Amino acid sequence: MCWELHQRYHLAPLAAVTGSNIQVREWIRHLLEVQQEVGLTHGPAFGDRSGQRLTSRFIESTLVERLQLIKDTQQGIIPHEIDCYEDFGVSRSFRRGATSTARAQGVNPKLILDQSMEEV
Repeated sequence: MCWELHQRYHLAPLAAVTGSNIQVREWIRHLLEVQQEVGLTHGPAFGDRSGQRLTSRFIESTLVERLQLIKDTQQGIIPHEIDCYEDFGVSRSFRRGATSTARAQGVNPKLILDQSMEEV
């Protein structure tokens, strides 16, 4: 049961380091440092200048544009046959991927976020 309205995702357990050696804890620390430098001490991790949460649509368009830029300028990182605008997106896929990986690695199901919790 959620005790805080519109706050369902305020706490999501994460591995400090992923199986592919992504340093999640360090990147979160960097994010918090940048937010503090610009005077953001509360609110969403990814928000606009007024403190409002960024929409999935905005995040996705920005992410896909950056991936396309990487593909265009850094040969070999993203294969030529990949269409960034068709093959990448955000829309709950990160949470689903994390849930699938956690299950495959035998994480206690009670520690895995409930898949029925959909973004609104």
